[in-house]
Amino acid sequence: TMEKLCSVLAANVIASGPAALKTFALEWLIPSATSMPPFSVIAIALHLGDEGLSNTVPVGTGEMLTHLSPPLVAKVIGPTLCEALRESDQSDTHISIIRGPADAVSTTNYNHRLSALSLRALERWCTAVDLRVEDLWNICKDSEVKIIDVITDALYSNVELVVDAAADLTDVILCKKSSQNYRNYEILMRDNILSELASAIGLQRFRFVGRQSMGDVSVCRCLTRIAAAIAVASQHLIRASIQAGQSLGILDLLLHACSHNSVHISGIAVEVIPLLVVDGSNLFNLLLPVLLRRSVWPESITSDPNVLSPQQTPVDCDVSFEEFENFRESILATALDASYAFNPQHYMKT
Repeated sequence: TMEKLCSVLAANVIASGPAALKTFALEWLIPSATSMPPFSVIAIALHLGDEGLSNTVPVGTGEMLTHLSPPLVAKVIGPTLCEALRESDQSDTHISIIRGPADAVSTTNYNHRLSALSLRALERWCTAVDLRVEDLWNICKDSEVKIIDVITDALYSNVELVVDAAADLTDVILCKKSSQNYRNYEILMRDNILSELASAIGLQRFRFVGRQSMGDVSVCRCLTRIAAAIAVASQHLIRASIQAGQSLGILDLLLHACSHNSVHISGIAVEVIPLLVVDGSNLFNLLLPVLLRRSVWPESITSDPNVLSPQQTPVDCDVSFEEFENFRESILATALDASYAFNPQHYMKT
């Protein structure tokens, strides 16, 4: 396929050394971004970043990737992602529902695939050169692409391929710790970006509830991953908002995620919410009934391998016996312990 050919090309470029990489990127790849098929350009960019993560690259490759990342992100990956998302918005009418809401099947068209590939390329480069969300903003601030707006636009996609790629990108750009040498205006800039992302994912709570009522797992899981990553990165802002008595959409989404049938989804949210609790908060009061219901073994789970084969997935929890046991004894137990420590009287009364 074309992507495999692009992978081979990228591997050869990386193996040729930093000088060849610089020539290839600055004299061919970036200038060709507007004349070559965008899928091919993005596939090459993706595999350049991916190959750059190898431990066997020539000396100096990492420094060259860092040098090339600003023009590549601002002139190639960012604009292509922006355009692909814009075009895919117009084609979301292709989504069809087959055999009921639990078997939703989306018709993934070219723009959806290009959007997902662009998000994956951005994630690979951020991983390769250690870019944080504020670095992306700085790289694109003088270009026509408002990269934070573009990333938030990806959250509105109904295609799992796109939202899953957005979740992977969010994990990478938010899990990296900020520099301890940040100036005050840099801290303020990062906080503003995090607030914008938190507001954006908070708006998805209504779509989450709708997808949850349809029995969806894939998109709900991706939205929960994104909300959890943003919540962890901006926990100091969220706690301050809770203390100020503000209502936050991201908290509503995480609370809904805690009650999702799939343990894969609820486990993500249950692990994050204890980080957001402050004195006077009613988060644990809202969460505790959900946690106690979760502690009951679902009817579909059994330790008898003759009743439930490893290939089967229980419809009421989406995990096997061993997976639920691990969830119950680790994530759920930790959350219940935190709930008891926060308010023992309410815990025992409940």
